[in-house]
Amino acid sequence: MIKSIPENDRYNIDHFLISHWGSEEMYIHTGRYNLRTLSGFYIEIEGEVVAALTYHLHDDCLEIISIDSTKENEGHGTALLTKAEQHAVDKGRDQVQLITTNDNLNAIQFYLKRHYRLVCVKLDAVKEARKCKPSIPLVNENGLLVQDELLFSKKLQLSVLR
Repeated sequence: MIKSIPENDRYNIDHFLISHWGSEEMYIHTGRYNLRTLSGFYIEIEGEVVAALTYHLHDDCLEIISIDSTKENEGHGTALLTKAEQHAVDKGRDQVQLITTNDNLNAIQFYLKRHYRLVCVKLDAVKEARKCKPSIPLVNENGLLVQDELLFSKKLQLSVLR
């Protein structure tokens, strides 16, 4: 069910990612990332991409750059997160990190339920990201200011997941 994003023939996955993020560029305090070049995993149902996760491997952890699903509460996000955690262990990393913004209450709850811990708040980090990507909204659809980045982390037990 879960497939690795292929290096070639990424058209459907790239289209999915860009339609969810507004462009191929991601700007977060850990760096600038191009979604078209990142590795990751996806779920396809009846020829349609319904969920995808991209990541970047650092020396000490696997950082999730994006995770999206068109069908909520069907387990796709959890399956992709679990796959990324296993991949981190396979690559010798004992930690997964990810960043979301202060307004994304659904994501915050999702990560906390899966035992991720809030380890850092980068105040006004979104203001810096807007300098490179002005399309990032000032306010979300619920009227919440989009201003800070929240760094979540999960320590993995290498022996348990192998």
